[in-house]
Amino acid sequence: MKKNTIIFYLFILAFAFQVTMLKFIWNIESISRIINTLYLLTVLFIFFHAIFKDYKIKVWKYYLFPGILISSGLIINILISSISNFTVLAQLGSTIPWILFLLIPYFMDYKKVNFNYFWELSYKIIVIFVFLGLIDYYIIYINGNVSKYLETPYGDFIGGSFSILHMLLDGSPHFRFYSFFAEPGTLAMFLLPFIAYSIFKKKYFGFLILLTGFILTFSLGGYLSLLILLFLLFLYKSKKNNIIISSIFVSIIISATYFYVSNDLVQMYESKGNSASIREDNFSNSFTKIPSSIINYPFGLPLSNSTSEMEKETNYTGSNFIPNNYLQNGGVLSFIGYLLVLIFSTKMSLKILFSKNKNYNTETVVVAISIISILPFLFQRTTIWESSIFAFLFAPVLLNVLTQKS
Repeated sequence: MKKNTIIFYLFILAFAFQVTMLKFIWNIESISRIINTLYLLTVLFIFFHAIFKDYKIKVWKYYLFPGILISSGLIINILISSISNFTVLAQLGSTIPWILFLLIPYFMDYKKVNFNYFWELSYKIIVIFVFLGLIDYYIIYINGNVSKYLETPYGDFIGGSFSILHMLLDGSPHFRFYSFFAEPGTLAMFLLPFIAYSIFKKKYFGFLILLTGFILTFSLGGYLSLLILLFLLFLYKSKKNNIIISSIFVSIIISATYFYVSNDLVQMYESKGNSASIREDNFSNSFTKIPSSIINYPFGLPLSNSTSEMEKETNYTGSNFIPNNYLQNGGVLSFIGYLLVLIFSTKMSLKILFSKNKNYNTETVVVAISIISILPFLFQRTTIWESSIFAFLFAPVLLNVLTQKS
């Protein structure tokens, strides 16, 4: 299969050094910093060449313009904040996924690039690392063989060869499965699209591996999103029949399932204790302080490299509601841009799911189902939209649907 070599390596490096925790697991943080710096310079160089190409009006309106708002807002606030705290410049790395997002229309002009190839490649990588992570889980959590401890910006972990487990105060491993992600909820979120992909592609062995890892995350948001995913998957499969009858049938199944598991879900939520209350406070405070944030900090809150420093700002509302994070980190520009990207993604997904066109390929349908399913993850610290995975796997599909003739 032909593919552009530069784009291929941009994908692999983004997956390894930006999306996952492999740099900490393999103790290559220094190498990672060098690679990510060179990566940022590379994509910026390509961006300044690509932005002057002649794109369709609708691509500018619905895709590039929101992406530029997000990137510009983040970069402006980082530069302003770096005047008083030079180390904040390191946060320029957070703009990489959005610069890649802006480069996708340019990359799609290379006819040799088959973005569906990245779906298959990502699926294989995820399945392999989840499988290896489950072996680590057995060795560390089940057998109790701890080989190394890791101190990271995300907390203290017990490291395996290919995965991590959160370390409790007594030095023992937590029971939730992390694989090579920073949080079990993040793992659950990233597994959802590939669970859907494995179902459509009838990759049942891979499906069992992914489902096992998914269950062991014990992610409440993940379980709810899985119900949504299964509902949409069944609904799409039944679309060739009467959609009203199919919708009623599926709704009954989902309602019955929820009835039997709702008590367990409530108990899971209540067991989160401070974690649940913090998320609730972050969400409610976000809406309360949005007006004052827009007026007093139009370019975003003064940035810091630690949460404790950010909490000193009266308008800081936490990091568990992603849209407000963009207001805090990138000001009004990023906030508006992010909302536009969410609207665009959701609109294109619904168009795919409810279109009379039954000739969409697997990747297109998986993207649509996944985007709707992961919307609940807006109530955590990171989503697929903030990752380079969104640019490489999701954005090309959405652009194709946007530009196709009705």
